[in-house]
Parts: sequence; structure tokens; C-alpha cells
Amino acid sequence: MVELNKPYKFDDGTATFIKLDVMLVKFNTDKRVSLKDVTNIRNLRQELIGTQPYYPIIDCRDGFINFTSEAKAWAAVNKESTAVRQMDVLLVNNLASKIEAQIYLKIFKPLVKTKITTSIDKALALIEKEKIVRKEKVSI
Repeated sequence: MVELNKPYKFDDGTATFIKLDVMLVKFNTDKRVSLKDVTNIRNLRQELIGTQPYYPIIDCRDGFINFTSEAKAWAAVNKESTAVRQMDVLLVNNLASKIEAQIYLKIFKPLVKTKITTSIDKALALIEKEKIVRKEKVSI
């Protein structure tokens, strides 16, 4: 069982479940994120919550994360990667980072809905709103 608010370390960062279905991911910004790094996160998530749907928040506030081409493609469009992610949230700290994130989204066109915001509270509010939308779609 996953322990809330406990940072789980992987090779190049940490993942912290702030809710049972919300995972805050923080990469070390001193190196490029590789395919191995993103699959390490997947393996950690599978170990902790299995294939339960979840909402990742990617913390980019210390500087935008530099992904290799393979890691970007895997995270954006790989069916294995996108199957259980309900919505991605990119957490940024300024307008320049927000613009950089928007450019990334236009280029890579991720299969998973992706939002950009500046605080954890706003990210959680976006996630709660998305949960309501998903629940309404199911009940129709």
C-alpha cells in the first residue's frame, strides 16, 4: 500500500503520492531525463498502486525538465504510458516556463489531456474538476 506524502526515490528524482490517485513527480534538473528514467517511474507506480488510474503532477518549478527524444515520445504517445494517466499537470513557476511547456505540448501532442499551472493547490483543483467531468461522462 502506498504511503501518502512519503517521497519514493527513483534514479533521478522522487515521486510522492499526495493523494491515493495523485502522484507528484520531481526530477533532478541537472541531467536529461532518459527513457530509463520514465520507465523507472512507471515501475515504481506499478509497484505502489498497480494499474489504478492516477493523475501525475510533474514539478518543473526548478527549471523545465530536459527529456531525451525517446523519453518525450514514450511519455506523450506510448499506449502503455498513457493507459492509466487520467490527466497530466505540469507545475511551473513563471511565464517563461509556461510558454516553454505550451510549446512542448504543441510539438509532442500528448494523448493524455495536459494542463499547466503554478501551484500544487491549483493543480489539485484542476484534478478535482477533471474527476467531476469524467464522472459526468460516465453517468450520461
